[in-house]
Amino acid sequence: VKDYDSWHDGTFMDVAYALGGEGLTTCFTMGAAISVFGLLCSLLCSSSRIIYGMAMVGTMPRIFAKTSEQYGTPYVAIIVNASLCSCVLFLPFEELAEAEMWFYSVSTILKFGALCQLRMAEPDKDRPFRIPLSDTGLNYFCIFPV
Repeated sequence: VKDYDSWHDGTFMDVAYALGGEGLTTCFTMGAAISVFGLLCSLLCSSSRIIYGMAMVGTMPRIFAKTSEQYGTPYVAIIVNASLCSCVLFLPFEELAEAEMWFYSVSTILKFGALCQLRMAEPDKDRPFRIPLSDTGLNYFCIFPV
């Protein structure tokens, strides 16, 4: 499988079979499954904590701030987050990747917009760190990533 232009989904399994037979293919498959499961768990837990934090400060409904008495995990946020993630489970990978990039782009625009807005709305507020740029310089600084 030297022609990289002909590679497609599953080519690594073909290479594993060619190099090590059924045993290496099984190892690759199990490794991929475990890796994807670990990434999913990390995503669900970390993004659920964001929802929990937003509920704690009042920007999300208070129900998302409920935690397990035994473990302290935000179980309502985890269940809702997992339910929403399962809705997109069967979409093609290309559509998921495209949607992820759109969400990432929007979140980046919102972050830099919030930075500029807070600098203008509350210029004298005590902060742990202040970007050492003038207001105009900060606006120019924020244009490039957006």
